[in-house]
Amino acid sequence: MTVEMLIQMIAALRRAGRDGATVKSLSESLGVSLKTVRRSIEEMAELGVPLLYEEVEHNAKVYSLRSRDIIDWIHRMSKEG
Repeated sequence: MTVEMLIQMIAALRRAGRDGATVKSLSESLGVSLKTVRRSIEEMAELGVPLLYEEVEHNAKVYSLRSRDIIDWIHRMSKEG
């Protein structure tokens, strides 16, 4: 995943707020495939991005970020880089 995609994913999840976003809604808002969003979510989890998710109907997941957690994560990453 590119840094640009990481930033776009974080921005889209922040825009979604507490209601969160599904893979489908992220795909539509970012103009990328469902596969790209799924892969990006997996990579974000591997990077330690503090993703939250809730399982809803039909095995779908709604993803979200807590603002404070993402700020802390960015701060930690900037120190490691």
